[in-house]
Amino acid sequence: MKEEPLSRNEREFLEHSLMAGARLDGRGPYDFRQVTLAFGQERGHLEVSMGATKVLAQTSCEVVEPPPNRPAEGVIRYTVELSPMASASFDSGRPPPLGVEVQRILERALKESRAVETESLCIVAGEKVWAVRVDITVLDHGGNLVDAVALAALGSLLHFRKPHVEVIGNDVTIHTLQSHVPDPLSVHHRPLCISFAFFGDSGEAAVVDPGRKEEEVSVGTLTLALNVHREVCAIHKLGGATLAPDQLLECMEIAHVKAGELAAELDAALKADEVARSNEVVRPPSLLELSKQRITAAVRDPASVDMVAPHDQGHAAAAAA
Repeated sequence: MKEEPLSRNEREFLEHSLMAGARLDGRGPYDFRQVTLAFGQERGHLEVSMGATKVLAQTSCEVVEPPPNRPAEGVIRYTVELSPMASASFDSGRPPPLGVEVQRILERALKESRAVETESLCIVAGEKVWAVRVDITVLDHGGNLVDAVALAALGSLLHFRKPHVEVIGNDVTIHTLQSHVPDPLSVHHRPLCISFAFFGDSGEAAVVDPGRKEEEVSVGTLTLALNVHREVCAIHKLGGATLAPDQLLECMEIAHVKAGELAAELDAALKADEVARSNEVVRPPSLLELSKQRITAAVRDPASVDMVAPHDQGHAAAAAA
């Protein structure tokens, strides 16, 4: 079942409202929808809600043989799936053009900007490297998929931990998550995507974080991928709206502020998750796990030990009486 497009009256109403600076949900032109980040029990599991848009990201890794042209670098792959339950316009067969576009922007923002250090994923040069895979699934399409997908992918990478590896000579030991503390990924910088939608004959009106209906009536969109260091990692423009240089610079200044706000929310969510994990009750190890570990005697506080000899306890009691 396909979704019905907007009627002519709806389009005209939206266009006139947006040109006047009014949005359907009451936001200002440069306001984001409410952003919620929910980390799962498993490392690398993150669900991002940006208004009605919901995205799920999961990071995993495995040991593979490196490519011949880069024998000392690991591999990072990003996949974006637009499931039919997210929108009636998405089919279960081949990916829609929107999914291909979102994945390309994500790879330009994170992969081509080398946000994750691939050299740190090397175990043995030319033999074994880590292949990190980030799977993003769109659960609900409420507009501005690019920003939600980029935030979910970056948060999943920062939350993920890979098994600790020990290399001694020619012996490579990959420890389990229970026996050794896993290692985080080496992230150089944190690119985030900020999208604009333009309206009017020449795109003179712009809004941040466009909703789905706003995207349908827009004459063009602009996505800026940048980090908190004011470094632009990628620029992607779609549509026929022509942007003047001063308008592009204004969008970049707004995007820098919004990227800092999203980065602060992501840092706060990561810290809250670490605090919650540190306060969790540790599960007692099983007998099989204990057999694989070295058991040592507990050290008792010397101050709590009664130093009176057994044969002197009677004299001490009489003296006390």
